[in-house]
Amino acid sequence: MAVILCAGVAHAEEGKDNGLVSFFKKVFHYPVKTTENVAVATGNVVSNTGGVAASAVDNTGATLSGKLDRAPHIVGEPVSKTVNMAGQATSEVAGAPVKAAEDVQNIE
Repeated sequence: MAVILCAGVAHAEEGKDNGLVSFFKKVFHYPVKTTENVAVATGNVVSNTGGVAASAVDNTGATLSGKLDRAPHIVGEPVSKTVNMAGQATSEVAGAPVKAAEDVQNIE
């Protein structure tokens, strides 16, 4: 096995790419791409969290200043947005390995 690996590395150093080298490139890039995709999903959640908090503060402030029609939105809107955000995050994190596999297939 070590001989095959050394032969593959030596062949790659010559500037020629073969199936074995391509395989190892894909194997080592897959976890990196998966982590990258999970990080992007996490960034989206953090970004959306600010919007949820801002709308809750806005609705609370409006209600306290006399706009009682906004009172039902104090709890309902943040809960709705949080549920949607959780669904989106779950979908993106669950799809991260699949997207990483698709990205890695394009590596030569």
